Amino acid sequence: MRLAASILGLAALAGAGMAVAQSDSPEAPVRTVDLELRENGRLIGAPTLTVQIGRPTAVAVGGLYSMRLRLDVEADTDGDGIAPLVVRSSLFRPGDANWARVTAPTMTVIEGMPARIRMAGADGSNLSLAVLVR
Repeated sequence: MRLAASILGLAALAGAGMAVAQSDSPEAPVRTVDLELRENGRLIGAPTLTVQIGRPTAVAVGGLYSMRLRLDVEADTDGDGIAPLVVRSSLFRPGDANWARVTAPTMTVIEGMPARIRMAGADGSNLSLAVLVR
């Protein structure tokens, strides 16, 4: 799938199935994030992003949505050596004059373990978002 750069002004590069966030800090750790967005059970898009921890990125999904995404690391509070990751996202759809936010889910995930969330969009849509951080 060819991804287009988002009009949100956040850096995302178009490529053959991959978007990479631009950053001034090349030392920041990166993770690969596999996303799957469904609306009413129908697959809208499944982009794969390379995301720098703590840096926002954006991607157009299926020509219907634009998504802003940020990945942060939480502290290992229970001492098991596993630091959870927080995926913060906002999903936008074209409105009458500009892009309107549909929903803004936040998920806490463990690297390598898939997670899925179902939600109702502000426009009444039935959405699900699957995330795998690796």
